[in-house]
Amino acid sequence: MWKKEVIDVFFRKMQRVKRFLMSKDLFIFLFFLIVSTGMWGLHAMRKTYETVIQIPVTYENFPLGYVQTGELPQKLKVTVSDRGNLLLSYRMTRRFSPISVSIEEPVRNEMEINTKMLEPAIQKQLNASTQIIKINPDVLHFQFVQLQKKILPVKLNRRIELAQQYTLSDTIEIKPRQVEVYAPKNMLDTMQFAYTELLVLANLKDTVRQPVKMKEVKDISYSPSEVEVTVKAEPYTEKSVDVPVVVTNVPANHILRIFPSVVNVTFQLGVSLYDKVNATSFVLTVDYRETLNANNQKKIPVEIKKQPDKIFHVRINPRQVDYLIEEK
Repeated sequence: MWKKEVIDVFFRKMQRVKRFLMSKDLFIFLFFLIVSTGMWGLHAMRKTYETVIQIPVTYENFPLGYVQTGELPQKLKVTVSDRGNLLLSYRMTRRFSPISVSIEEPVRNEMEINTKMLEPAIQKQLNASTQIIKINPDVLHFQFVQLQKKILPVKLNRRIELAQQYTLSDTIEIKPRQVEVYAPKNMLDTMQFAYTELLVLANLKDTVRQPVKMKEVKDISYSPSEVEVTVKAEPYTEKSVDVPVVVTNVPANHILRIFPSVVNVTFQLGVSLYDKVNATSFVLTVDYRETLNANNQKKIPVEIKKQPDKIFHVRINPRQVDYLIEEK
């Protein structure tokens, strides 16, 4: 019996809650709750508080020939004081520009910069009413190690894709060809080249001239820090020439006759070289000693001993020639 009474009481209370939730009294209650909360929030935001904001920092003008070996903070933790609404905007929406720290003093092995010197640069990014209480760390510690110097040739790191039917019309120019490299002695002793950052050129069909930075490596610096690279492209075509074959290493008491004595050489080249490359640009030979390894096959191979540097896809026809050996 008592269980039924408990259930009845529970349902009566639930009915009252339901009537309250459906009544306008609830909306009046919520309205005043929101208004009072807003009033309290506005009052609270007018009060003065402290908070910590983080300002990014960059380091510039490190002296040439030295490397900074200690760890430096990438952000400064700045304690500031102001009204709550301003501090909230600093924390939630404001993006701060990096503060530049420049090394302008004469170089010593160890240096310190008091971050209080950075207050004016930080203050420029804050509201005029905002007060800087503290900057952490309060001192920036620099530890320099003098580097050794070595002059090395520049090696271009590249990925060049030429347009269809195009080729390089000249060797890639790099200015300067050598740079001064500063690094710890143990690193410098193992270096043979100074490498650039990756140069990527796609669908190249014209001359491109652009600066390329030297590759960044920890504890290594370069002078200059970038080079100028010139890449020239042009269309290519095909050409054929007839070239006489030279017989070599024939014993004094023998004559080596070959058939044919002139072969055709077909190759591809840039259009600017078309009139400059001819039969005299090639030296083709057959070696008498090849007859000793011919295994009774009366053919010996034609070899290219000389050809222009800037041609490609070179083909000889015929690749082998017949021969006849006569005694003098």
